[in-house]
Amino acid sequence: MPQQTMKLKIILCLALVVSGGLAAFSASAADTNSLRIVVVPPKTDVRIREAFSLALRVENPTATNQSVRVMTCSWQDEWQSSNPKIPWGGAECSKNFAVDVEIPPGGAYTNKAQIFIYELTSDKELSFRMGFTPIGSKKTFWSDEIKLNLLPPDMLKQINQATNLLAGFQKSKSVDQLERALRTVEGMPFPGIDKTAEPAVARRAEAKMWLTLLAAIEQSIDTNYDVNNPTNWAAVNLIPPPTAEGMRYPSGVNPKDIKEPEFRAQYEAALKLNDEKIVRANFQTGVRNIELLAVLDVERFFSTYYTTSKEDQSEVENLLHQAKLSSERTQKLKALFEPTKPAGNGVDTNLTRQISGGQIKHVPLDFLADIPSLKDVSLKMSEAELLEIIRQQELDYTHEIEHGDSIYSVHPKEYVVVIITFRQGHCGGIQRMRD
Repeated sequence: MPQQTMKLKIILCLALVVSGGLAAFSASAADTNSLRIVVVPPKTDVRIREAFSLALRVENPTATNQSVRVMTCSWQDEWQSSNPKIPWGGAECSKNFAVDVEIPPGGAYTNKAQIFIYELTSDKELSFRMGFTPIGSKKTFWSDEIKLNLLPPDMLKQINQATNLLAGFQKSKSVDQLERALRTVEGMPFPGIDKTAEPAVARRAEAKMWLTLLAAIEQSIDTNYDVNNPTNWAAVNLIPPPTAEGMRYPSGVNPKDIKEPEFRAQYEAALKLNDEKIVRANFQTGVRNIELLAVLDVERFFSTYYTTSKEDQSEVENLLHQAKLSSERTQKLKALFEPTKPAGNGVDTNLTRQISGGQIKHVPLDFLADIPSLKDVSLKMSEAELLEIIRQQELDYTHEIEHGDSIYSVHPKEYVVVIITFRQGHCGGIQRMRD
């Protein structure tokens, strides 16, 4: 089976505009003589872990037409940031090809992207320039320096945003809103970072938000739905039922083209049922994929910020009691703080879980339990440790840098891909998907 590079969804808006002229398809990038790069942020005060937009302009200050060659979808590949704290990466594209864009005198080729500064820093300012390198050109054109004033993350604002997104999800059943809620909660500042809230208060508020999100996900999952059951599979093109004379219409035919009312009605009913299968499959698959990420995030949060002390465990018990989680999920979270049973020689046999200083260093990943080659994979591992596992187990994988994240798509066995993301040097999530 050919490998497919799985890409995580990112927020990226594209506006391909040529001011004062239309795109042309004959000029060469070699015609580019002089370009001016202008970057316009909407504001100079930006908050860490909150998205903001950048307007990118490639201006032609000369008296003659200038031509640049760019990709229609992955146009960001032609751009770069001078500061690694400004993450920059690719987009998921279904159609993507190179075009030559002609910029008339005084005109501009423009794009717009949303940026998300994830790394927590004590810096009060962040400076960077944006560089543009047309396809086929050896020259990079740089903008003037842009200076942004950095504001610390606002925990309360992000909790309110996540709460509103969850409320919207409950009404619309939009998987996109649920994913945005997850990303918003993931972007909350670590307890103690937001100086407007005491660390203990922030920890409790964020833990409650994580459990609220996880409960909303759990309640949306139909446990009776089996994605591997053929009766739940939708058809790409339905074949209409044969007429009384045995005539068959081609698959995907428009119901209006079926003359017999009885068979047209049967076909319309089958189409409706198939559409319902598609909607249900997309929803259940999407929610379950988000659940995998959320569970990892929740376990990591609790194992990082709560210890086995009596006070911490009392707070965990109260939080879980208030949360609307299933009993099975509640028990799994409680089990994070239970030492594993030693073997007869007194040695802990669960190598992926070690407790030191009252805090869990590794937690077992249940959804990878059937893959022996990934038994040592954990949320606490470094990127170097993952590469060593891949080398020792001789695993096939692909690697890409996307929006500042280092993403590995590992293929441990047929029809399975495990996506492991590293953000700022730390494991940011592990997701199992069907290849």
